[in-house]
Amino acid sequence: MLQILSRIIGLVCWGEKMARQVYTYNSITELRKHPCFETLSKYPHIVATANLKFAVEECYGEEIANVIDVHSLQKALTKEWNDTATTFEQFMVVGSVIRSMTGLTNSEQLLQEAFLKSRRDVLNSIRSLVEADVFPEDFIAASAEERMFRAIWMKTEAIDLSIGRYRALMERYSSNINSLSEVIKQYRLTDDYIVLHGFYYITALQERLFDLLEQAGKTLIFLGNVDRKILRPGSFTH
Repeated sequence: MLQILSRIIGLVCWGEKMARQVYTYNSITELRKHPCFETLSKYPHIVATANLKFAVEECYGEEIANVIDVHSLQKALTKEWNDTATTFEQFMVVGSVIRSMTGLTNSEQLLQEAFLKSRRDVLNSIRSLVEADVFPEDFIAASAEERMFRAIWMKTEAIDLSIGRYRALMERYSSNINSLSEVIKQYRLTDDYIVLHGFYYITALQERLFDLLEQAGKTLIFLGNVDRKILRPGSFTH
């Protein structure tokens, strides 16, 4: 399943990006010593984890006044998509779709059983691909396993209306960036610069969120803790 997901994701091109600055530091307790701390502390910090949010607030209090857990921001942005009820309904649909497949060969029946046993992974793969703005039609299946996965994916999208609503919502944000204004005001992301703190791995959904912020005119600054033995702390732009 992971091989299928990585192969499809590999087809996605995110396009041209605005310049993104990157700053590094040794320890969260020493961030105040960073030459750019005074500037970075003025901007909102979107942090990768709840633990990092706690650490930043514990160490710096009001010095970094606006610290936002990215998962909270994602939930506000995607509305029902991340609700437990939505995920459960999707899980039930995937199971029903797999069970309903008929006219299969013996080898295909074995694949069907395998997909049914791993239907949670199947759903997670479908959700990741939807979040990456990939459609079943974008993928040319190269094996029996991939053909069955694509068939399950297509039928799931046709049955589960929450996927279509999610795609429409993301399209609305992209085509009318002003529709983000409510979320931007709610999380006080009104500055021209936003610090993305502690992101060493970025999901497809987070990348779309960051792209939308850039479309809204925000400049993104990545800030992360690095091991001085591997990379000397400092800054660079790409």
